[in-house]
Amino acid sequence: MDSTVLEQAMHQAEKYFKTAEDQDQIQVSMDSWKRIEALNPDALAYRLAHNGTLQGWALTIPTTRELMERFLAKQMSEKELLLQTKPQDSYDALYLAAAFVLPECRRQGMALELLKESIEKAPTLPGAKLFAWGYSEEGKALAKKLGREIGQEILLRE
Repeated sequence: MDSTVLEQAMHQAEKYFKTAEDQDQIQVSMDSWKRIEALNPDALAYRLAHNGTLQGWALTIPTTRELMERFLAKQMSEKELLLQTKPQDSYDALYLAAAFVLPECRRQGMALELLKESIEKAPTLPGAKLFAWGYSEEGKALAKKLGREIGQEILLRE
């Protein structure tokens, strides 16, 4: 992973999701990134402009159905989901953790394409469940559209 891309993504994530203000979210930090990368080195899909500016990215985190069910039932936080997921060869659930696109690049399908790319590269078993946190109205709408496009239900934590 290019360190410049990672720095840009981390800056955008903190600015938009404000994880420092919410201890239940995965904190934007190198420690969190190292944990995510240990689960899936291809967890971050992204697009760069010709000048190297990060236009958009999507992050997925592989995990287990047991942890997914606990997260969806609000029995654990997003932060706990990451901390309790252990590295393994393949997983039976995939958390669609985040997608961000610069305002000037929105409404072009970039977030949808980046999520599809990240899902495709994830080390998941056939039939793995997909899930997301309905953090924003835009995020909920994106999850529904993605589910329709790939023909698979995206389970949502409201």
